[in-house]
Amino acid sequence: MTIPAHLREIAEADEHPLYRLQAAFEAEGLQPTVAQAVALQLLGGVQSEAPSGGVKRGRINLLLVHDADFDSASAFERIADYSSGGEWIHSGAITRSDLITRWSREANRIEPGLAFDSEVDAAYVTGARRLDADSKNDLTAVLVSQEYTVAKAGETATFEPHAAFTLIDTPKGGRIDDRTPIADQLPVNPSLAARCDLVLVNDEVNTAEPSAEPLDAETMVEYLWAARSIYPELDDEAKDCIIDFVEGLYSPDDLTSGEPLRTIIGAGTARLATILWRLTEATARSRLSETATEKDASKAIELLIAAWEDLGADWDVGDLDVDMIATGSDSSQNYSSAIEDAIIDLQDERDYEEGVPQGDIATRMDADEGEVEQKLEKLKREGKVYEPRDGGWKVL
Repeated sequence: MTIPAHLREIAEADEHPLYRLQAAFEAEGLQPTVAQAVALQLLGGVQSEAPSGGVKRGRINLLLVHDADFDSASAFERIADYSSGGEWIHSGAITRSDLITRWSREANRIEPGLAFDSEVDAAYVTGARRLDADSKNDLTAVLVSQEYTVAKAGETATFEPHAAFTLIDTPKGGRIDDRTPIADQLPVNPSLAARCDLVLVNDEVNTAEPSAEPLDAETMVEYLWAARSIYPELDDEAKDCIIDFVEGLYSPDDLTSGEPLRTIIGAGTARLATILWRLTEATARSRLSETATEKDASKAIELLIAAWEDLGADWDVGDLDVDMIATGSDSSQNYSSAIEDAIIDLQDERDYEEGVPQGDIATRMDADEGEVEQKLEKLKREGKVYEPRDGGWKVL
């Protein structure tokens, strides 16, 4: 695609174009950190081929906690108009079948819901706390899936998730309590929160002047369309920037693959690294650039740190628990949730009569089978899973 000259002029101006993109969202009452994340979400969402030969998920999923004074429904209904593929919905107006899949009697087939609609780039779900349990469970699986298999009425269909989601609501108590960690006030359960790439806080309505001159709605749609046609490649400096940051947070023993991060980042097996990878690609797209540089990676890291600081991170304190900051549960709890999710997914996909084989669970999670077995036994003692037969597992 040839980029029009007037869009190139915006991209090459002295002021970073990302600020002009996010300014429109700041004008809707979003704090700058939140506005920038929403802009990058619209710039992301483009799947591409991974170095390993698979597909890299481009979607950037967000969880937004806001104070009761912020009218999120009105704001995100307008924000959806800035993207040709934006869709605003309220939890009270959507059902599980609308969200995931439904059986069409007329067509006699399974039809995709909002999550798989190729016309929807970003779905903004306000009132996320009110989603029913089935919808939350399905979303938990869909948010990180490359494909989703469902069986209805004796038929089976597989869909590729397309829409990036922003789950939006006030905290459990209605208002943000400054005396309580945000992680304890999330409007959705930790398992679903852990599937979101960024957890954001809009603790008060932004009434300040936008940090830059916003693009008008027509130019914004045109700019986003052009940006999403670009597939940036991270240069070596950008990759090193991400690697160095992640290695500063995690020791090699903490990485799920057990391999040195520098050898696996291209295959996308370290979740935090891949979140930063997607944010870096999106930042490069904001410049209409085919190369993502160290500056793009640094800006992505700055956004991540700003979001964590809003959640209560203190960078002067050692032993930073990234998982606890991001989701309200530590890495051990998240690992347990991931095992339960894997059992549910595999059971839905393959309908095991005697439980999901332990080896299949380990394969789905790309984890050591012995480690999975130990965690399954712990979950069994806690009454969360059971074993219909030796080595076969189901969730209670």
